[in-house]
Amino acid sequence: MLRIFKLILRGLKDTFLISYYKFRGKLDFPTSILPRIFYKKSIEFDSLLKDHKIYLLRRSDLTHDDTFNSLGLLRDDAIEINRVPYMSLNLLGSHFKPEHSKYRINKDASSQWINNEPIFLSEYFSFIEKLPDSCNIFFDANNIHNQSIPYTVPKNTPGIFKEIENYYNKMPKLFENEDGNGYELISRTKIVHDPIKLNYWHVEYNIENFRQIPFPRNKLNAYRSELFRKIYINILIANSSCELNLSSTLPSKYYSRLKL
Repeated sequence: MLRIFKLILRGLKDTFLISYYKFRGKLDFPTSILPRIFYKKSIEFDSLLKDHKIYLLRRSDLTHDDTFNSLGLLRDDAIEINRVPYMSLNLLGSHFKPEHSKYRINKDASSQWINNEPIFLSEYFSFIEKLPDSCNIFFDANNIHNQSIPYTVPKNTPGIFKEIENYYNKMPKLFENEDGNGYELISRTKIVHDPIKLNYWHVEYNIENFRQIPFPRNKLNAYRSELFRKIYINILIANSSCELNLSSTLPSKYYSRLKL
């Protein structure tokens, strides 16, 4: 009971401070993108994309000309290759709108939203940065999710044989390339819902290895760099756009636990 009472007091204080700062013109952060206690912990993209056309947005800190080529697609150098795995994106079709990308969420406010915890925006005012300009990149979610991409791992890669030995010992010829100096494996791309404290609509772009385990963060080597560049060129650039020509609608049943 005491916990509930404290939450009510925090909620009342939060409502007052938000109204006060908005009245003073010091806050225009979109409260509509905040997680709600009746939201689901995660959105399941396999089922969502099976029945709906969905688009994602990523903010570019570069100018329009430095982000897009003459065809309106991403430039080859617009996103660093090491940023492709775990790339941050925003899910469109519900409460997140393209104009919301001008807000950068920092530090603790960008940590993961867990256990359906109530969020009080006033406790994170200092972690919100409003950018003067933003350039939006749009992606066709249906065409960048669950894509299979082959990759070759040299046999002299440290630790690689131990990683695949359970598979290799059973079917060695299946994994060896034509030259016999590497292993031919299959990776897969995944869009994963990753709600953060001030943005429920935040998602990540994961790249899984042949064991369906995401490649580790910030651990590039030659074969991973080659794979990530292949994904960037053949999947992300091919399904990018500088404009959102078609709208998408995200039905509430995918994110809300309420029966509407």
